Amino acid sequence: MPKKFSRDEYLRRWQKVRALMKEERLDCLLIPAEGPDLTYLSGGGAGWLVFPYEGAPIAISEREGGGQNELGIEMRPDGRPPGSVPGNAEGGNWSPAIIDALDARDMSRAHIGVGNLSGVFRNEEGGVSYTILDRVKKSFPQARFDSAADLLMRAQLVRSPEEIAVFDKATAVAEQGCQALFETARPGVSLRELWITMYEKMLRASGQPGSIAFTLEGVRTADPGIPHGGPASGHILRAGEILGQEITGSVLGYTAQVDHPVCVGSPAPKEWAKTAQDSIDTFHRLLEFIAPGKSMRELNDHVLTLLAQKGRTETTTKVIFNMGEGPRSGPNRREGKNLVVEAGWVINVVKPGTYMPGSDTVIDFGDPVVVTDQGARRLGKRKLEVLSLGA
Repeated sequence: MPKKFSRDEYLRRWQKVRALMKEERLDCLLIPAEGPDLTYLSGGGAGWLVFPYEGAPIAISEREGGGQNELGIEMRPDGRPPGSVPGNAEGGNWSPAIIDALDARDMSRAHIGVGNLSGVFRNEEGGVSYTILDRVKKSFPQARFDSAADLLMRAQLVRSPEEIAVFDKATAVAEQGCQALFETARPGVSLRELWITMYEKMLRASGQPGSIAFTLEGVRTADPGIPHGGPASGHILRAGEILGQEITGSVLGYTAQVDHPVCVGSPAPKEWAKTAQDSIDTFHRLLEFIAPGKSMRELNDHVLTLLAQKGRTETTTKVIFNMGEGPRSGPNRREGKNLVVEAGWVINVVKPGTYMPGSDTVIDFGDPVVVTDQGARRLGKRKLEVLSLGA
């Protein structure tokens, strides 16, 4: 597995982001560690990043020290007293360091874009500390502050060949977990045992924690309080149960999800095989449709058309197109509908699904997809097929 991205990759990202800054007439970006944006531009390791249109970025860290890192980013401590407890904000240590960094780049009258400020998935009103931003704004009363969340998302939608190679590896990690599922899931096996087996295999494959969530009869069994989606109970798998999953591999902070519902044991529910095959067929036909220039709205409408051709009038209300830390989109979701597909997009998972007749069980086979000039291809290598395990 790769240990890090190349210096040239980060310089390419800076160039792309600065082109968008010029378009938006932004002099500087102020980006917190929460979310993917700081890692995208710096590789991580800081609490805040001051990213000017001209000149070297400044990373503000809890660690003592100074100078520049290998990317030419100036590294500054956040101002905590030596030996203070990490995370201790007493005395307002972040904001003075941010103010000093902005002052060093002469931003007193600048137009400053703030990352993670608004329009962020799962937190529409952003995730920036009010206290920190209020202090910064009061120190620069003639500067203008606006959200840069959309700009930073746009910069990350089109991926470089180096990034796509990492998504390939993250998909391979997820498929290691999927293979462990195929080998382990049987009637009498507990979800906890299955989760541990899959998680260990994925962790050994990449050295980085992925995540696994299970669904049984339409009910998500992952406990949101357990890191990486651990199962909430010691449920013992029973013959004839349909086990759905979201299996997510992680490499260098990039995630890729695979979904491969299975029937555990036998006899299988009457509608299982047909519903599963319909989902697989829909995935393949949707893959043929995805191409640069088509809007996400068109893709969502096409999902409904394909399912209708299978005689299915209902689709899930959940995500069908998941862009990772970007928008999630589906026929009944408002996010990302006006986005237009471009070559270089990686959709972390595409998973058209439908309800199994007479139940709340959703059957959705899914895989990461990369968009090319010629169309789209799935990153997974396993065969998408209807499986009954331990029958």
